[in-house]
Amino acid sequence: MKNAAKSLMRDALACGYKLRVAYDQFNDVGYPTGTSWVQAYEATTDCDQGYLYLIGANENEWAFILHGNNDDELICDHVVGGFIDRWQVETDYGQESMSQEFKQRESI
Repeated sequence: MKNAAKSLMRDALACGYKLRVAYDQFNDVGYPTGTSWVQAYEATTDCDQGYLYLIGANENEWAFILHGNNDDELICDHVVGGFIDRWQVETDYGQESMSQEFKQRESI
């Protein structure tokens, strides 16, 4: 199975989002806003969980990443109705590739 969190990070970057990771809801930052999915993912592993924020031009979203689950179950919660919600339908939480049409439609 593909790692859902890594897939989300790569696809979000491909659509123009930036990433930020916090360790808790109080925004104890583990990875400041940037474009490295590798560093962002590593930040989520520092304490077995992390809040992934997608930083876009008009919307900021979050997903709760919890390690210890299967790779396809790393995204435990996320904003409903935004990019992440549309992405999970498009890719089955990263198990399928993002289509070119989706990328064009969702790019910021």
